[in-house]
Order: sequence, then C-alpha cells, then structure tokens
Amino acid sequence: MLDLVNADRLTGQPETTRAMLAEALAGRSPVDGAWWAELEAPATDVLHDADGQALGVVSYAVRPGDPAPARPTRRRPGDPLRRRRRPAR
Repeated sequence: MLDLVNADRLTGQPETTRAMLAEALAGRSPVDGAWWAELEAPATDVLHDADGQALGVVSYAVRPGDPAPARPTRRRPGDPLRRRRRPAR
C-alpha cells in the first residue's frame, strides 16, 4: 500500500514513510490533529488481484454532522483520471 500512496503523491510532497501511513490509517496527524479529531475512525479498502497484488487503495473518514456528501475516489497509478457524471435527479 505504501508504494501506491507514494506513486500518486503530489509534486513537492514528501515521500510517505511507514510511520506516516500508520498514523494516517489510525486517524491521527501531527500537523492538523484538531481537524482529524472531528472525524470518525477512518476506513481503508485495498483492491487486489487474484494473486494478492495490491492494485489500488482508498481511505476515508466521515465527520459527523457534516451535511456535505463526500465520495472518495482513488485511481491506480498510471490510470487516467476519469470524471463521472452524476445521474439526473
């Protein structure tokens, strides 16, 4: 999972270490801890192939009482970003 995170990091961002990933997966951040404290425990899902090779990962958390819906998306490194159209209501 660490390789997937680092392959998709933004320009100028530091490489993610195992310790940094562990803190994020636990829902903690040394930088903006107060904001993270407002979130429920994060959930993480890993997509893998039949051989167990990780293909993609997504991690997300919900902030109780936030009326804004969130739909996290994650792509595999190298895949083009695809935008989805919302269905008409």
